[in-house]
Amino acid sequence: MKPLLLALALACTLPAACSSTSTVDPAALAPDALILDVRNQDEWDAGHLERAKLLPLPELSQRLGDVDKLTGGDKNRTVVVVCRSGNRSGQAKKLLEAAGYTHVINGGAWQSLLPKTSD
Repeated sequence: MKPLLLALALACTLPAACSSTSTVDPAALAPDALILDVRNQDEWDAGHLERAKLLPLPELSQRLGDVDKLTGGDKNRTVVVVCRSGNRSGQAKKLLEAAGYTHVINGGAWQSLLPKTSD
């Protein structure tokens, strides 16, 4: 794992780092990181990250097989979970870790991972 991603993953073990105000730098995300959006379909339809995959939180525990497919069965692959504010992504992070995923990052609000534009 790249040093910056490792630092992000380790930092996210601290409660303050996993709050709704994410500090994940979009440029730090590895191209192979899975971005999992746990909002509902209506929220997704209103806007989402191009790279993200939708898997609403209420369905997540029953659809862990879908996560396995998306990660290629690699439970060490980085998974960045996003939602509207960081609450649902925090819940999803705990669920994925309980399922054996080792590098889960609460990305907080999905919009925080949008590329920054210069004025």
